[in-house]
Amino acid sequence: MTESTFIFIILLFVFTLCFLTFTFSQKFSRPHQCFGVTLNENYQKNPSILNITRQFFRYSTFIFIFSLLLALIGYALLSEDTFGLAIPFLIILTMIGYFAVYIITHNKVKAFKKNLKEKPIVPTKMVVDTTFIQEKLRLKNIFKILFSAPLLFNLSISLYTFYRYPSVPDLIPMHWNFMGQIDAWTPKSFFTLLMPSIFSVFLVIMLLFTVTSLFNARGKLNPKKLEGSKKELLIYLKCQAFSIYLLTLSISLMFASIAFATFTASAMSKPIMLIFGALLLAGVLLMLYGTFKYNRKRSPKTSEEEDFSYAPEDDDNYWVWGSFYNNPNDPSLFVEKRYGVGWTVNIGNKKGKWLLAFLTLFVLLSLSLPLIL
Repeated sequence: MTESTFIFIILLFVFTLCFLTFTFSQKFSRPHQCFGVTLNENYQKNPSILNITRQFFRYSTFIFIFSLLLALIGYALLSEDTFGLAIPFLIILTMIGYFAVYIITHNKVKAFKKNLKEKPIVPTKMVVDTTFIQEKLRLKNIFKILFSAPLLFNLSISLYTFYRYPSVPDLIPMHWNFMGQIDAWTPKSFFTLLMPSIFSVFLVIMLLFTVTSLFNARGKLNPKKLEGSKKELLIYLKCQAFSIYLLTLSISLMFASIAFATFTASAMSKPIMLIFGALLLAGVLLMLYGTFKYNRKRSPKTSEEEDFSYAPEDDDNYWVWGSFYNNPNDPSLFVEKRYGVGWTVNIGNKKGKWLLAFLTLFVLLSLSLPLIL
């Protein structure tokens, strides 16, 4: 099997996964949210909304087929090196296409809601449950201990790098292809040797910060079944935190593999790559399963179970395209996403602005440093 064939197979898997994740994200969205718009679930069965949903599926399917055709053309006409370089641009183009489809659908649902002329939502009182807060604090401390293992592991790799530095050859591998074989070299330096472990340490700290912030975040409970909804929320938070922990382990393992392959100037270990992929997939599937199960449990099955409580993130005015939460008056750093799985940053919060800036800088450095070096 050639490298281009292997890349094409991986690309097919990535495109299929992106298509399924994007197309069915509405199924995983929290109740009363329809493509990023707060909308009563009864209205979501309206013929107009059902028609908008069908159009969304057709558009997303078109993006999926079009991306596959571009990948097939690139596989057939481009050389291995050129095809490999074109992959990131093709993936970015596909993501832009999906986001455009979402924005079009979001605006249609927003226009539908505007025509309903519903009464404005009246804010409700917030109740502080100290016992519930203590339980969340206990879980947060448990995950702090769990995250100390990958953090210490990556710090030890950094120390081992200093120890091994004199015996490392003057020319070291800088990049590996999709088959795990070395395809780029660079002169030895402390920076190039330490870069994998430094990146891994920063990622672990960032993911630990995310998990602790989730337990600090405000949870929306149903006042009509308060005890049950508290239990369901705790299970959901544990599921989300453990899924992020699995992602952390996979990232730590991959960067450790890169570090040792750099020391020994060898190919990437295929067993470790498989374990990395398995942990990554397990973390994603656990996150999807936990979210889907949680949303199904808190969706009202009868009118008596309907939750009329209000939280600031239920107000459409605080959202940009139903994707970016911007509420300077809300002290919460994280709130639940309106569309899809997980949580999003409150960019109206000062800490949220700093976190977004840090993430943007980290992504830019991750993409640019290998090219510069």
